[in-house]
Amino acid sequence: MKGGTNNEITANLACQNYDNVTYEVTGDTESVDIMVTNDNGGTEQYNDVPLPWRMDYGGFDQSYVYLYAYNRGDSGTINLAIYVNGQRKFTAYSSVPYGNAVATGNK
Repeated sequence: MKGGTNNEITANLACQNYDNVTYEVTGDTESVDIMVTNDNGGTEQYNDVPLPWRMDYGGFDQSYVYLYAYNRGDSGTINLAIYVNGQRKFTAYSSVPYGNAVATGNK
């Protein structure tokens, strides 16, 4: 598992066993709070994260993925993307001050 910097929204996506999953949050707000489903089926939360943010999981064996982001600022946008094996599968967007976004999907 690798961590990076990116802020954004929520997403939930189904994957085949042992897929490579990348969560990505971009935008022009200063910072976001992020929650993701990890490769063990649990959740991880990151607070006050600067953008852009990216996290990669190799060997992701869960049936879905989830990405949530909350804009901590009174302006700016957040963009969410979830990639499975290099393909962008789900996206979400918010331009609302103190807004959030979520993307979800199943196999």
